Amino acid sequence: MHGNKNSIIDRIFVNLPWHSSLGLQSAHTLGYQFCIFTEQPLNIIQRSENSKNMKPLLLILILFCIKTYSQHQFEVVSRDEVRKLTNDASLSTYYPKLLKRFNVFDTTLSNRDYQLLYYGFEFQNGYNGTSDHGKGEILSLINDKKYAAAIKLCDSVLQIIPISLTANYLEGLALNDMDASESKVLKYRNRYRRLRDAILHSGNGFKCETGLMIIYMVDAEDLMFRYFEIAGNPARKTESPVCVSYSINPTKYFNDAKIYFVQF
Repeated sequence: MHGNKNSIIDRIFVNLPWHSSLGLQSAHTLGYQFCIFTEQPLNIIQRSENSKNMKPLLLILILFCIKTYSQHQFEVVSRDEVRKLTNDASLSTYYPKLLKRFNVFDTTLSNRDYQLLYYGFEFQNGYNGTSDHGKGEILSLINDKKYAAAIKLCDSVLQIIPISLTANYLEGLALNDMDASESKVLKYRNRYRRLRDAILHSGNGFKCETGLMIIYMVDAEDLMFRYFEIAGNPARKTESPVCVSYSINPTKYFNDAKIYFVQF
């Protein structure tokens, strides 16, 4: 079952895979990664790349970023319903209407709207479920502190795949690391979280019948490593034409030996 994300000290000092390919560059970066899991603004984090002592910053994170995560309730997403709601131009859920609001970071979009934005993208022209969303190249640019180039590449991905978890997360991270305004960072952080939560509420990942529903395989990696904190390179197995499983070492946030994802 999914564990409760209550142990803030454990989440800071143990198993930090949210951005493991980059390493822990600074308290500034840690703050962005940590607050992905919270509702708190980033201005609680002292923006200092040269801090000699991380403890005061970590204390700030502990005191202000604490949020309890309870086990997710889920509901299997209906493919036919999503297609109907996003393809009918007379409805407010018509995909181009939702996307227009999404692209201007409309804060009134509901959880249902985010669900339709994510899953409805599969029915849009140009959808390609095998895309890796430029993940490797973007990570390399951020690791080299080429933040402007990373942001430019994220923007180019988002032009084609606006609901990309990868590009939204990494653009927020790059903006944070280059000391962009808090409001800019939060736009991408919050959009990433709500897209991610749409997937988390689609299943529990315990078997194919209740697998977490995704439209890109790269999103399975995102959830495993950034949310469930599954480390290493899990062995992948095709269980059916639409279901894959990964053999994993259980974590406090997913304590089964396999996690299942289903192609929407």
